This record gives sequence, structure tokens and C-alpha cells, in this order.
Amino acid sequence: MESWVSSICDTEIPLQLRKIDYLATSFSKSLQSLKSTAHQTAQFKVLGFLLHALLWATNQKWQLEEAKGKVREAEDDLVKAITVKTRQEAKRMALSDAIASAKARVEGFNASI
Repeated sequence: MESWVSSICDTEIPLQLRKIDYLATSFSKSLQSLKSTAHQTAQFKVLGFLLHALLWATNQKWQLEEAKGKVREAEDDLVKAITVKTRQEAKRMALSDAIASAKARVEGFNASI
């Protein structure tokens, strides 16, 4: 009976050891695959975040350029308004001078009469 048990042990133990080695190798490969997948997922998340940040920055730049354009338009309008006001003030001063001159002539005529 010992030889029968010994025979079974001689064949069964190496077979079981090979199965264990195969399972350990398979488990290790699966673990490596999971690590690789996790690493790729993390990279994709980082790339997604960076893309989102880039789109946000581009939008902000576009909004800034739009605001700058509006400021330039407002400056142009202000320069035009100041020009009109300056012209009007010059006309008012010229008219005031003309009125003062006319009054002086009228007073001169009145004094000579």
C-alpha cells in the first residue's frame, strides 16, 4: 500500500505544484494588466482635466479679447464725444466774444450819440 501512496504522491504532487505555479503566474499577469489599465485610466483622467483647463483658458482669452474690443469702442466714442464738446465749447466762447464785442460797439455808439 505504501508504494501505491508513494506512486500517487510522486505523480500528484508535481502536477499540483505545476498548477499552483500556473495560477501564480496567471494571477501575476492579471495583476500587471490591472495596474496597466489603472495607469492608463489615470492618464486619461489627467488628459481630460488638461483638455478641460485648456478649453476654459481659451474661452477666457476669447472673452478678454471681446472685452478689450468693447473698451476700444468705448474709448473711440469718448474721444468723439470730447471732440464734439470741445467744438461746442469753442463755438460758445467765440459766440460769447462776438456778443461782448457787439455790446461794446453798441455802448460805443450809444456813447457817441
